[in-house]
Amino acid sequence: MRPARGVAKWLRTWPKRIRLAPGGRGVLRVRAVPSPRTAPGDYPALVLLTTRPLGVRHVRVRLRVGVIVDLRVRGRIVRRLDARALTVRRSEARRLLELRLVNRGNVAEQLAGDGLRLSLLRDGRKLVSLRPRSRELLPHSVGIAVFPYRGRLRGTVVARVELRSPVEGPARSFHVRL
Repeated sequence: MRPARGVAKWLRTWPKRIRLAPGGRGVLRVRAVPSPRTAPGDYPALVLLTTRPLGVRHVRVRLRVGVIVDLRVRGRIVRRLDARALTVRRSEARRLLELRLVNRGNVAEQLAGDGLRLSLLRDGRKLVSLRPRSRELLPHSVGIAVFPYRGRLRGTVVARVELRSPVEGPARSFHVRL
């Protein structure tokens, strides 16, 4: 067994081994004990479950299943997204508006729902409001939010990034050609 690195050092699991009969169930408990000096925010960790083949007569198959555990350390939570660039890509009968984001906060952001929208405007008038496909953006990381658009709108428009509470960030607008 390799020694744990990073956030994985915080994890304690018990029991260390579970023996399951075919179709059986078991309970694995996971506890996190972060260092007292750890900054507030979210920290992803991976718990890797591995099977061990029994006996010589059986077919030897090894299975590994990774379970991502999100650990939140208490303290001041910062939620901030910065929009960096917007591109348009065609995919079959629709266009995909891909917004490059930087998560400058200390918690993972869910990019679905009302926290993030993209409005398309022409001559200052809002024509449509788009929501991104569901995904998660980890703290201090860069990612792409994808906004599918099937409408008939063509030509140059202004795309305005709208962030709503609890997510914060500077307002940004981009000129794009649909």
